[in-house]
Amino acid sequence: MISTDDPYDESPCCLFCDRQVGLDIDAIGLCVGSRTRSTKSGCWYFNPEQFDDNDDVKWFHFHCIQTAFDFSNAPDNPDEDRNCMFCGAPLDEEVMYYEFALGRFQTDRHDTTWIPTLFRVKGSSRQVRSYACHDCVFDGLGEGNGERARYILGMDAKEEEPVRSPRIPIRTRPRGIPRRAAK
Repeated sequence: MISTDDPYDESPCCLFCDRQVGLDIDAIGLCVGSRTRSTKSGCWYFNPEQFDDNDDVKWFHFHCIQTAFDFSNAPDNPDEDRNCMFCGAPLDEEVMYYEFALGRFQTDRHDTTWIPTLFRVKGSSRQVRSYACHDCVFDGLGEGNGERARYILGMDAKEEEPVRSPRIPIRTRPRGIPRRAAK
């Protein structure tokens, strides 16, 4: 691990370059989770606690993760768009997908804390975040190599069986759009 000059900087290492993320630098927190319905409001939300074995947030410099992913299709308001920001597939059919949260680490006296980047929508502040399906994240991180992606994310080298839900089928690739018959 290569550290920064600040003695109070306890930010984690970027999983691409193995350097500390550092203070006041754009960073991405990658978290795995699933779509869950709230018992109180009935609304759907991203639930990172669905997978207890993968509850750790994976940290990246924003400039490092940009080498693997193109964020130009990220929605302006991610709360309204629940499709994969890379392939456009609907995430409501995914058993497991990923959240990309943008923010920075800052020190407050002697503690290093994560401060999410916020934007204003209709008078309220929202966190800048986007969502992507499992296949797009693994293809991007591993550049097409699943074992390399597992290594970067700190997962076991062998590939596990996909998590299956009794009600939600596993989708591995976006559905094709049927071609219209020529008239």
